[in-house]
Amino acid sequence: MVSEKQEEPPNKAAHFSQPTQQYPLTKTITPNKRVEVQVH
Repeated sequence: MVSEKQEEPPNKAAHFSQPTQQYPLTKTITPNKRVEVQVH
């Protein structure tokens, strides 16, 4: 169950990867943990 849920967030984050770098708004929408994963 956790695996499926974890896979879903990354997928959405990937789509917002480009806009995320331009708009820091994604940081507020996504938790710190997700932001760290994207940064890495």
